[in-house]
Order: sequence, then C-alpha cells, then structure tokens
Amino acid sequence: NVITDLTEAERDRAIRRQLLAPDNYRPGGYDLYELTTGVYNYDSRRSTWAAYLMPQWMIGGKAFVQAGLRLEHFSQSIDTIRLADESRQPLLENSLTELLPAANATYYLDARNNLRFAYSQTLVRPNERELVPLPFLDFLFGSMTFGNPELLRTKIHNLDLKWENFGLRNQLVTASVFYKYFHLPMEQVFVSGEALDFATAVQNYQALNQSSAQAAGVELEVRWVPAATFGWGADLENLRFYGNLTLQRSRIGPASLFELVGSGGRPLQGQANYVINLGAVYESEESGWSAGLFYNRSGQRIAFVGAGAESFASIWELPRNVVDVQLGKRFGPLSLRLTLNDILNEPFQFVQIYENRRNFDPDRDQIQKFARRNLRLFFTIAYDF
Repeated sequence: NVITDLTEAERDRAIRRQLLAPDNYRPGGYDLYELTTGVYNYDSRRSTWAAYLMPQWMIGGKAFVQAGLRLEHFSQSIDTIRLADESRQPLLENSLTELLPAANATYYLDARNNLRFAYSQTLVRPNERELVPLPFLDFLFGSMTFGNPELLRTKIHNLDLKWENFGLRNQLVTASVFYKYFHLPMEQVFVSGEALDFATAVQNYQALNQSSAQAAGVELEVRWVPAATFGWGADLENLRFYGNLTLQRSRIGPASLFELVGSGGRPLQGQANYVINLGAVYESEESGWSAGLFYNRSGQRIAFVGAGAESFASIWELPRNVVDVQLGKRFGPLSLRLTLNDILNEPFQFVQIYENRRNFDPDRDQIQKFARRNLRLFFTIAYDF
C-alpha cells in the first residue's frame, strides 16, 4: 500500500520495494522464466577484401572530376553452439563480390562558390544479431527480437547536388538536394505475439528485407563566426556557431520519385522527416578554455514496423529535444573536460498511430512505452606525452 501524499520519486521507490520483496516470488506470486533456447551461443567469422581505382581530372581550370570503382569481396560464416554439449551446427555461409562505383564533380563558380555533384553506391550489411535465429530481449519494450538467417544486405544508390559558399575565417553556407534508392532495405517488423504462459504475452519482432525504398530531401548547413561579420574583438574570434537542417521524405515500395511528396505509403523504418542540429563552440588556445552547447531534435520515425493498422499498428518514436553541454580547460599537456549529455532528460515516447494517420492523437492512439533516460555526466582527463 503506497501512501498517496508521497512525491512521485518516493512513490516509485516504494512501489519497486514492494514489487521486489522476496515474499512475492512464490507459488501464486511472481514466477521467473528462463527464455534460453537449446541453442544459446554462436561463433561468427567475417572478412572483407577490397581494391579501388580513382582517377581524377581538372577540366578547363573550372571543373574537377573524380571517378572511382571499388571491387569488394565479403565473406561471412556463422555456427550455432548448442547448450547441452557445445556441439557446432553451421548456420550460414555467405560470400559476395561486388563492384561499387562512385563519381564526384566540382564546378568552381568563383573563388568562394562551388557546385558539387556526387553519385555513389554503398552497402549496409546485417550484423550477427540480425542473422542468428535466437531471441534477444528488448528491456525497454519487454519484447523479443529474433534474427533472420535469410536476411540480405542492402544496396543504396546515392545522388547529391550541393551549392557551397566559403566565407572568411572558415565560415560556410551549403544547400543541397539528395535522393537515395534502397534495394532490399532491412526493417524490424512485428511478426507475432507469443504467449509464454496464461498471464503473459510478448511481442516478437524480426529483421526482414523489403523489396525497395526511396528517400529524397534537402539539407542546409551553416558555419558562422560572428567576429568576422561584426568585427568583434580578439576574445570572440574563437566563438563559432553551427547549424544543420535536413528535411526528407521516404517511402517503402515501388513508388515513383514524384510520389514521395504525396501522402500515400509509409516511411522507411528509422527515417525521420526532419533533423535539426545546432551548436555553439568557444575554443581559446591562449587561455586553454573551451565550451560547447549543442542541440538536436529529430522528427517522428517508425521504431518497429507493424502488421497493419487493423491488427497491430506500427510503433513510432515521437520527437524529443536533446541538449548537451561541454566545458574544458587545458593546462599545458594536461586536458580536463566535463560533458553533460541530455540535460533536459525529456521522456522517450513510443506510440501506435491508428487509421493510417501520421500525427499522434492521445485521444485516439495508444502510448506503447513512456521512458526517461538519466542525465549522463562524463569527466575526462587526458595527458599528451
């Protein structure tokens, strides 16, 4: 029984003490279950061999072109190890050789302005946890995640067109448009709800390949030195501001590029519709002092792909504000740095949005998980020998 006039923190501690009391773990009380399967371990080996060729040309004194071709051979093998006798069972043996082209062309408009075009092919390979068919417990969600031995690597085609302006004292302004095509993108997908006993049900997720996905957007970046603009004194020469804004849309499936701006389809898991990064940094070689203030916010994104709004809607992570602070002092070869991460400590909110809508409505939708992170403090000492 919890006293109602306790503070929220005191009430939480009292509830935890009651829940973890030894008398609660008994027949008719709480039970402890061992979720380990007959196969509990695995051994993985992977290697990558690569060679590349990258010629470059200067054309007419105004254009600089680089073109490259990377030949890459990747091999991986995984054996599972049984719990009873530690015998090994081959799980998979993958080997793949690929050619990955890339090109970059820069056109010099004048001494401070460039136009840059880039194309490249890149790869995303699944890690071992995404490949082995073993259950891994997600402590935040209380769900189980299973690997998939049939999971294939993702190939990404990247296109970028960027304008760059370089100012005095390392100032910078850039604006770009980008497009990405994903072949066989990987996502964490809801596959079932497994009943462990009559009172417990667990959501099961597995890494699966989708056929394709596309993403396109714009990005703005600024690096500004106020002293260069306003002619401030020497003490403020070391103050710099940074800013980055990305707006993008992504879609799963065979949608055309023009359908990215529409309302149909769903985004690729983990792809936010916007990302904001801001920062202010002060560094003085003479005094040895340094300080930094950083801000980040990402738009809502799919954390786990559901099985449809009618059966099990996708779980979305809502936006949150993140602020980090750094303070440092250098004493000759000795450096001291204090870092505070996530000082706002805003909660993580994971929600299910129904009826194929995009925005969370607390009156119609469901909060799946509501969790806070703790403020993290780091103190670093470094010495240059």
